Amino acid sequence: MTGCGKEGGVKPSETFHFCPRCGAARPVTDGPLKCGGCGFAYYFNAAVAVAVFILDEEGKSLWIRRAREPAAGKLAMAGGFIDPGETGEEAARREIEEEVGLVLGEVEYLCSAVNQYETRDYTQPVLDLFFVGRARTAETTLQEDEVSSVVWARPEEIDPEELAFPSMKEALRIYLAKRQRG
Repeated sequence: MTGCGKEGGVKPSETFHFCPRCGAARPVTDGPLKCGGCGFAYYFNAAVAVAVFILDEEGKSLWIRRAREPAAGKLAMAGGFIDPGETGEEAARREIEEEVGLVLGEVEYLCSAVNQYETRDYTQPVLDLFFVGRARTAETTLQEDEVSSVVWARPEEIDPEELAFPSMKEALRIYLAKRQRG
């Protein structure tokens, strides 16, 4: 397991002080929300996100420059959170089209890595799923509140320290190692 993101932060279990069903106060515990009043139980599971190495014919990959926090100004692979009812592949296609306007062809699963997404109010644990794919379209259209610019560069030319999240550093390492093995 890869430990990713900042250490610390406020856990989701520390944010919710009242039961969402009955409104009873609950003690702050480092586990699921279990209401002593009505019996409601909620488990604070990780959110799931996707990111894609989008390759062109020359072996370059599309990298975005993040427009907002967390990690504004850092490089990242395009992607985002999976919506309820979506598969990882469906989310990858939707997120890529939303963020950079590209339509993906086939996508292939690469790896997963754990991450922490720092929101204003708490630290969200995240499981990031990474894919490799090719775009069916070539012209990008940026979702400017998410992406300030794009860069096409060979993955081996990317400085891991420029990447937005530790999980992406791990995915880059795995991608390069698999490619080297052939």
